[in-house]
Amino acid sequence: MPALNAAIDDASAAPRLFELVATLVDLRDEVGASQWLRPHLPLWRTADTLIGRLTDVARHYLLACAARTPLQAQAAAEAGQHALDAGADDSSDLDERLDRWERITASDRVGDIMVAVAVETYRLAGTSDLLVLEEHGAQDFEQLLGTPCPSGMGFLLLFMSLQAEVILDQQRFRQLARDAHAVLMQRPGRLQQMVLDDVLVEDMQDAVRRGYDAAITAQAVLAAAGNDRQAIRALLALAHELLEGPGKRQVAALLAVVGRRTYQHLRRDDAGALLHQASQQPSLAPLLDGLDIALRDAKAHEDYLIEGDELILTDHGIRRPNTPPIPGLVLVDRVLTAVETIQALFFALTAAAAKVNVMLVDALDYGHFDMADEDVFALLLGLQSWTDVTVEIDEGTLRAAASGELPAQSLRPAAILVPHLPEHITRLELTLHTSSGRRLLAGPTEPWRRYNASTGWEKQLDFVECCRRWHLDGRPAFDQDQVRLWAARQALESAAAGYPACIKPLRQLHRLAQHLQDDDLARDLRELITYARNASMDRGPEGVGSDVVSRLQRLALANVSVPAVL
Repeated sequence: MPALNAAIDDASAAPRLFELVATLVDLRDEVGASQWLRPHLPLWRTADTLIGRLTDVARHYLLACAARTPLQAQAAAEAGQHALDAGADDSSDLDERLDRWERITASDRVGDIMVAVAVETYRLAGTSDLLVLEEHGAQDFEQLLGTPCPSGMGFLLLFMSLQAEVILDQQRFRQLARDAHAVLMQRPGRLQQMVLDDVLVEDMQDAVRRGYDAAITAQAVLAAAGNDRQAIRALLALAHELLEGPGKRQVAALLAVVGRRTYQHLRRDDAGALLHQASQQPSLAPLLDGLDIALRDAKAHEDYLIEGDELILTDHGIRRPNTPPIPGLVLVDRVLTAVETIQALFFALTAAAAKVNVMLVDALDYGHFDMADEDVFALLLGLQSWTDVTVEIDEGTLRAAASGELPAQSLRPAAILVPHLPEHITRLELTLHTSSGRRLLAGPTEPWRRYNASTGWEKQLDFVECCRRWHLDGRPAFDQDQVRLWAARQALESAAAGYPACIKPLRQLHRLAQHLQDDDLARDLRELITYARNASMDRGPEGVGSDVVSRLQRLALANVSVPAVL
């Protein structure tokens, strides 16, 4: 801009302007002509966006100077200012993306990177609350796939999208996940048959472990590699493991849905045969980019040469004709493309299975991050903006302490944290040192696990149970009278709906009373169920029904404060 102003005032300053414009054009052309390869693809796109904004600004202001009329000059200048404003708006987002990339990639350890992605997922959503984060993710899920979001899938989508943004091609990841999910949902009968197969569930869980272990092994070898030859061998081993591990299982799953053979039958086939079958299916072929059988065969048969930083594929030791060498940076890109494809197919399969109420993997499981259970929970407590965190596990009880404040909804930390706990943890005791003193939040994990997995009316029942069984400073969140008042009102409302509609909700209320060991409430609800059933058939004495209804009405009208959360 200073050079432009100088040239406007004095034509002798024009050469400097020409020089700067030429520099900008050369930079634009250089970026455009470069190979945009993973893991730096997001940085290339950032650079291209920034240079595109600068180019637009320069073009419009130069057009303003060359305009023949004041109106044309004004219009071009306004367009230049608009481009400048747009660049300023983008620059903040781009700057945050670069900072995020630097934070996530600060470590070379795969486990540390995955944990950093989890932390950044919360930070990007502007919350430390898993429930709020899941709501954000559910909206993104519904926008991406056009279908309601099953529990846990929102968090998983945000996590995997951010991971793709940092080292992969996020645009391709999301498009591939959308396309693969659409293919899987086209034959719901075949999908349900497949995901109900225990072998598939075990295979998908094993595939996650294989993929993670392969990445850890490759990272260790690459860190120790003293030359390009060792690094290329490590990348080939990773490509082989990705295809033989998660890749083969995912391709078999796709074929089981679109074809006629069962998953168990298909999984016995060789990875190469499965890829060949899938490539013949018009709906599947576009989903397979990156699953490179040539790299897999090269490693499996040790049929390749390495010259400098290039991989040369051979046929029984003989160079293949018309097959160019693969530079090391291109090999990295091809292997990461396989990771991208496997991640997208994994998400599509997991989301499709969740639609028929089958959990292939736990979206909230941090068990593959090379972190002890105590370290994972300490991380989660830190996400609540709590400090001075200590965690210890004594058989089935996890005891944690931290400094910070409880939210207004005091049980919310339990709802957030329990889904992350391993199954063997049956009780959580959280001591929080607040500005008003020491607080102790404690209770069993089992009702919160049910609450996290349930929906609708059952979720409300599970929540009431959690509030009765969890204690803050030794007192339950809901006392017995509060629960009885709520349950009595719900029971009378359900009974008014008539038989048989009332039976299911009344049985659920009865089960709640049993869980809470409230024998009197359980007896009343059992009698109400019997009365409703007999009344529908004109059986049973009227007095029995009147008595139980009267007792419940007294409970429903009791002078008890109604919990605000309900």
